[in-house]
Amino acid sequence: MSTLAEIEKALPKLTNEELLRVEAMLRATQQERAGGLPEHSRVRVKRALPAEGVAAGAVGTVVHVYAGGAGYEVEFVAGRPSPAVVTLSADDLEPAQ
Repeated sequence: MSTLAEIEKALPKLTNEELLRVEAMLRATQQERAGGLPEHSRVRVKRALPAEGVAAGAVGTVVHVYAGGAGYEVEFVAGRPSPAVVTLSADDLEPAQ
């Protein structure tokens, strides 16, 4: 993957915010090609998580990806008084439509 400095040299003059957006898109593309779910993607949990109060089929947002997809931190907020952040494996998740 290109570093921010390499991107900056290759592209016309962009603002720092635009360069960071490009870098984030490149990182997400790399994760998708590796078969992983990128950060900020919407996912559906395949099984119930009773200890966390999360039902099977609940939709959440990936807030962190561990080691290229070895695990995911997923935040669930819908229908809850406070958010639940749960560490899950790729086998527990599917992309939400």
